Formats: sequence, structure tokens, C-alpha cells
Amino acid sequence: MNVPYTTLTEAFLASTSGEWKDKAYLKYKPKHGEPYREMTFAEFAARTRETFASFVRLGIRRGDRIAIISESRPEWLMADFAALALGAITVPMFPTLTAKQIEYIVHESESKILLVSNDLQFGKAIKVARECPLLETILIFNEQTNLDPSTAGIPVLHFTELIKISGSVLDFDREAQQAKPEDVITLIYTSGTTGNPKGVMLTHHNLLSNIIGATAVLPKIGPTDTALSFLPLCHAFERIAMYLFFVNGFTVGFAESVDTVAENLLEIRPTVMTGVPRFYERVYGRLMRMREKMPKLRRALFDWALRIGATNG
Repeated sequence: MNVPYTTLTEAFLASTSGEWKDKAYLKYKPKHGEPYREMTFAEFAARTRETFASFVRLGIRRGDRIAIISESRPEWLMADFAALALGAITVPMFPTLTAKQIEYIVHESESKILLVSNDLQFGKAIKVARECPLLETILIFNEQTNLDPSTAGIPVLHFTELIKISGSVLDFDREAQQAKPEDVITLIYTSGTTGNPKGVMLTHHNLLSNIIGATAVLPKIGPTDTALSFLPLCHAFERIAMYLFFVNGFTVGFAESVDTVAENLLEIRPTVMTGVPRFYERVYGRLMRMREKMPKLRRALFDWALRIGATNG
């Protein structure tokens, strides 16, 4: 398909209200070991609109920063698209960062809200809140915490409590339609520089140009496809891939972790999977170690299958 959008908010409004609205968008496991659950495009849209309304009631406005430190999960994407509609700027971070590294990014980006996934990340957020005077609220994706929220020194809310916040709300569609291609939508801090990480400003146009280019060279992808997502959503490549999947009507299943990809592949049975070279190097290395332990005949069959696979692309 062509990508007829100039902003990601246009894509959101079209994908969640058109022919795909009742189609499965996300597959996820609420807890490890549980079966996959599904969320349709329409259900995702409803939850995203609720998140948007809560951000508004919390005082977030166009241009404000929302920091996110969490593993991949539906709430991550809800917060992202809610911020897009509001014109706020997301600041995603790797869950492996230390409290000190998070503190620098939250402080430097002047983030007003910090979203965290679980107690591990909340423990870091408590330390961050003490050193970041512009940070106003911490939101926790998990419904429960074993840590004392009062130690943060600022309001702490669970994501499920957001809909209880009272106050006036802006119109989602009207705000979403105000987006312009040149609007900055995210700050991605990179460690690929000397000194402290630098925030890279990316716009709707920056990300959509990648999506348009990818769609042009992958013309057969579309709403009949299913993808398995295992890279963190804060990763620039995976973020673009997720938007690509969304724009093209994919069903996307979240892997539980990079260590469970093989197991989750059998459960999701994707037609598309994206990864970075290092992941495939690890897979190849594991296969080669397995090959060395094989009997001679089985090893010969393995080598033959490998050559056939390479020949067929």
C-alpha cells in the first residue's frame, strides 16, 4: 500500500477507525507464562484516548516532555500515541539504564512526567525524582507496587488510575489534526557520542520518510501479516518498525524477552520479524555450536540445509 499520511496522528486516526478497527492489533502476555491476549485496533484507540485525557488533566500540553522507561508492552504504545495526539514529546529510555543515567536524561530533557513499568524501574524513578525539580508525576504501568510511593516526594499514580483523574479535557481529534510534519515528536538520547548522551530530535516527517521508504521496498506487506516484536520500543529501529506495522495494519505480538524469542515464535507464528545484526549473529553462533556437537551424518544434513537456505535467499 501507499502511505498517504504526512503525520503519524493522521495514521492513527485512519488505522483505528477504518476497515481494520475490529482486527487484532496487539498480542501480549500480561504475565510470564500466561497465554497471549489480543487487543483490536479499536480497543487500542479507546485506551489511547483515555491516556490522552489523563495527560491533559495532569497538565501536559503541546511541547511538554514525557519520559518513558519500560519494557515493550501495550501501555508504552498507548502513551506514545496519546503524546503524539497532544503534541507532547516522548523521551524513551532503555530499561537497563542506571538511576544516574535516567536522572541526567530526565533533567536535561526537562520531562514533566516519568512513566515506568515495574518496581525495578520505579525504584530508580524515586531516586530520580529527588534530583529533578521539573518532574511533576511518576506513572507506573503495573497495577501494584511493593515500594512506598510517598518516598518519591511527588505524586505517583498507577496507569489504571488515570481515568479517575477529574478535570476538563481537550478534544483528541482536534488536537491530533493540529500536528505538522515538522513537529518534533521524540527525543532519543544516544550514547554514540563523547561525554553525556545527546538528545536527537525527530519529527513526524523524519519517521514517516523511513516508513514510506520501507513500504516501497516491501510492497507485499499488509494487514494479513503478523509481526513478532522483541527489541525494546525505545530502540529507534524498533520504533520505526512498530509505526510501519501500524500504518500497514499488521497484528503485532510482543515477545516476553529476547531470551524467549524461539518459544514466542512458535506461539505467534509471525510472517515478519525485525532484528538488529547482533541478534542474528547470536542465533548463528548458537547454531554453529550445536552443529559441532552433531554426529557426522546429521552435521552433513545440517550443512546441506544451510546451503539450500542460502541459495533460496
